[in-house]
Amino acid sequence: MVTIKHTRESIAELEQEREQYKQQRDSLIKDVEKLREEKAAIEMYLDAVKVYKPMYECVHGKYKYLTNHIKDKALHNPSVSRYIDLVHVIDELEKEWVTMAYEYEIKSGQKVFIENTNGQLYKATVININEYREPSMRVSLQVDGIEDIVFTGLENIKIMEEK
Repeated sequence: MVTIKHTRESIAELEQEREQYKQQRDSLIKDVEKLREEKAAIEMYLDAVKVYKPMYECVHGKYKYLTNHIKDKALHNPSVSRYIDLVHVIDELEKEWVTMAYEYEIKSGQKVFIENTNGQLYKATVININEYREPSMRVSLQVDGIEDIVFTGLENIKIMEEK
């Protein structure tokens, strides 16, 4: 026979089961949010690759062609000062790019944030800073949630404060 005592126990069991369902629901909501963030990061990366890789290859090829041409001219025409001056300008530009990285005190292995075009920040680890890449692709990063390497310029990086 069902008594009030049994009903109270049933209610307690049902409330406990309800709390478990709430915890599972909250956990699932957090998982979905995390997956959405990862999806956004992946989409950001893919968009960047689609847009910037062809541009980078084109500009980098032209840059290398032009700098090599100027250096060859300077080598074969040592008496023409304008070629030598241009080589010095190239050297100064390339030196500036390296100096910028050191001014920011960014080092390989350092934890940073990368900002996408929408202003969202993603955690990342600096893999390398390469002085021979174009400035907008100077820093290579491993972004959390993305398997591939992301290339960016120093202007998109925020230094993560250590705790």
